[in-house]
Amino acid sequence: MKIINIVQISLKREFIIIKSNIESFKNLYPEFKLKFKLICPKKDIKYFKKIENKDVEIISEDNLINKEKFRKIFLSYNTKNNSIIKRRVNWYYSQCLKIIYILKNCKKNNILWESDSILIKKINFFNENKKNSVNYGNLYEFHQPYYNTNKIILKKLPNKFISGLNLFSAITVDENRFIKKKLDKYIPKYKMNIGRWIAHIISRSILESKNIDKSLFADYELLNITKMLKNKKKQKIIKFFRVYLQGFLNKNQIKLLKILNYKFITYEYYHRKIEKFSEFIKINQSWYQLTKIIVRQEFNLLKKYFKFIFNK
Repeated sequence: MKIINIVQISLKREFIIIKSNIESFKNLYPEFKLKFKLICPKKDIKYFKKIENKDVEIISEDNLINKEKFRKIFLSYNTKNNSIIKRRVNWYYSQCLKIIYILKNCKKNNILWESDSILIKKINFFNENKKNSVNYGNLYEFHQPYYNTNKIILKKLPNKFISGLNLFSAITVDENRFIKKKLDKYIPKYKMNIGRWIAHIISRSILESKNIDKSLFADYELLNITKMLKNKKKQKIIKFFRVYLQGFLNKNQIKLLKILNYKFITYEYYHRKIEKFSEFIKINQSWYQLTKIIVRQEFNLLKKYFKFIFNK
């Protein structure tokens, strides 16, 4: 049975989502032996060990790169002492952790998965030969500065592409090797460990970018664009439900999303000023508000789809 790692950066506030996701993946992929790798701050390891499952491994962030080490490397490139850059250090650190883990664990196929997203419908992550993953793209968000930074690192981009910010990225063993080769051309690894190497790549590329007042780097975009340079396959459009919901969806509401071919739900509940997901699930999402959201989203997707088709 093929082993696949599901890798997540894990925060205590998403504990319930992470537990739910483990069940969803196991139910939808019985043909694989899934191993769940939960990366969290050292202080939270004991908390996550409440998940009593032999297929779950809790990993300290410090095993990849210590936050303070990343901060020092990152700020060493910030020669102009830009305050906006400083404010984003923690966000870039979490992205650095994901890439480090993927590249360190290169002997298995990996799926990088966003911890606040719950899988509701099966996604075909890998091609039949398993040498390449399926290239997915979405019509929700296209943030040009991410691709400007990617071009600094990779030297070139695919001819045509849509957003690869899919909140997941599947990486095969072959793709892992290719990604390392491409990154090594930007900053040679030499004797650096992978943690320091990736920290330097992210930090330098961001400070070489223009418009540094904007978000400049996305791990999913870098990985997905690099994969496209390798396998040169067109992206398949994927639908997922990432909106500001007012409450938790019930079984019938989730069933409706499945019928509409949404693959997963991302619960972004921070706008409600709620600290924990355990508080958010006590609030029921109204059908009226949900219907309005779906109609608006489907209409916007249709417009973007026609634009995508005619611009091919």
